[in-house]
Formats: sequence, C-alpha cells, structure tokens
Amino acid sequence: ERDTSSHAALRERWSARHGSLAGLDAALAKERERSHRALVFEAPKLDRVLPDVKLPSLAGDSIALASLRGKVAVIDFWGTWCAPCVESMPEIQKAHERFGPRGVQVLGFGVEFQPKTLEEARELVGEFMRRHALTFRTVIDLQGKVAEGLMFPAFPTTWVVDRTGRVRYQNAGSSEVTGLILEEQLESLLK
Repeated sequence: ERDTSSHAALRERWSARHGSLAGLDAALAKERERSHRALVFEAPKLDRVLPDVKLPSLAGDSIALASLRGKVAVIDFWGTWCAPCVESMPEIQKAHERFGPRGVQVLGFGVEFQPKTLEEARELVGEFMRRHALTFRTVIDLQGKVAEGLMFPAFPTTWVVDRTGRVRYQNAGSSEVTGLILEEQLESLLK
C-alpha cells in the first residue's frame, strides 16, 4: 500500500481493459483484504499439538506447557542475545497487557546458550526483563535443549495456541506488523 510507484501504470492498464476507472477501487480493496488474510491467517497457519514439556521459570518454580490447555496462549521463543527478539518484545508485552485481562496467557520461552548454570541464566534473563519492563511469565531453556526438539524456524518465533492446546499460528521473525498480526490472531481465537 505504501509503494505508490505503480499506481499510474495500474490506472492506465485498468482503464484500457475496462474502458474507465470504475471498479478499480473495489478490486483493490478486495485484493488488499485477500492479501491481509493470507498474511495474518493463512501463511502462519499451523496445526500442531502443544508439546508436553516442563521448564524452570524465571520465578524459581517450573511451568508445564500443558498447563496452558484450556486457555488461549502466546508462547514467544526468544533469547537475550537475539536482536530481532529484542525488537519484538514490546509487541509481546503489549499483547500481555491487552489480552491478559481477557484470559490470554503469555509465556516467554527464553533460550540461553552462554550461561553454564540455571541460576546464571535466571540472573541474565531477569535483568533483561527488568531493563525492558517485561512482565509476562518466562521459562528458561538452558543451552536450548528443549527448543532444539521443537523445530521452529527462527528467533524470535511466536506460537499462538488455542484452548484445546493446539498451536494454530506460528509467526517467525520480527517486523513492523508483528503486533497487528498477533492481535488479529488472538481476537480470532477468543471469539
């Protein structure tokens, strides 16, 4: 939508083919909607059972992913060492603040390779979360041992999970529309 360089040529072709510009705006609106649906709902669509793993949390206890069943949830795979992860964190925090009161559970899945002990990882991740004002629950995957078996495509990757415990959407990477995509996916699962 932001690139207007082809508008003149498009108008010229439409007019030549249809005899006027009538109907062009409706056709563009329909194509925008199709493209939007593909970006938000079709491309990241996934149907995968939430794995039954239990990890130590930042708070000192353990959290089983199975405990998310019965709720709409967001699981964000990230690391303190990952620049795109840092960029996407404000959007994950916004989702936590906006959808948490509606019952959505947001869980950070911190994958850390450098720390040698769980306590070192907790200290590193805790400092990162304080510095970035992140308040969602977080588990720690020391040395990425659990993440390795989950086969997600990149850091960050965000899973959106439905109430039955199935991962419905997988959003990989970070972009300027990450938050908007996540919002629409959550709204669709809350309906």
